[in-house]
Amino acid sequence: MKPVRFVFLPVLLLLSLLLSACGGTLGDREREEFLEIRAALLGREELDLRADLRADYGDRVYDYRLAYAGTADRGVLQIEEPLELRDIRVELEQGHARLRCGELMLDTGALAGKESPVQAFPLMIRAWLRGSVAECWRERLYGEDCVAAEIHLGGPGAETSLVCRAWFRRSGGEPVYAELAAEGNVCLSCRILPRAEETPSV
Repeated sequence: MKPVRFVFLPVLLLLSLLLSACGGTLGDREREEFLEIRAALLGREELDLRADLRADYGDRVYDYRLAYAGTADRGVLQIEEPLELRDIRVELEQGHARLRCGELMLDTGALAGKESPVQAFPLMIRAWLRGSVAECWRERLYGEDCVAAEIHLGGPGAETSLVCRAWFRRSGGEPVYAELAAEGNVCLSCRILPRAEETPSV
């Protein structure tokens, strides 16, 4: 009886290498997809966003509905909920804030906490446009097919290293959800609300 030759072993090895290569290619495609979304966002003069935001500080949790029109460096934040704060508008520019309530204005100076709800939108936009992309993947979230990215803000010498994870609709590139984490803890999370002309997914 002739000995059996295990000629299929090289074939299995080849298949293994091919599968590994396919995994890397998929990651590259997801990164390219996110970078296309980033390029489209960079082409806008400003972003107009509304979101349900949760600020979680461990022993305290606050929920807001906010609207923001602006860039990573300057913009106007309008509080929609809670209703008690609805008349308050915050004008942001280069890390400084001015609070307006009707005709009254208070210049609060430099913002002390980078992880405050007031800074959430500028920080997220800065991450989307300028942050260091660590990882990209695809995921379905809130009924939307999304491409997601983990983006790092800050670096050596920075006081705090922030991580932003963001999910964008693959069709159209609009943001769906984003969160900011400091020292491994998610402190700010935003579910981005559809604009008036968009139809929410069921």
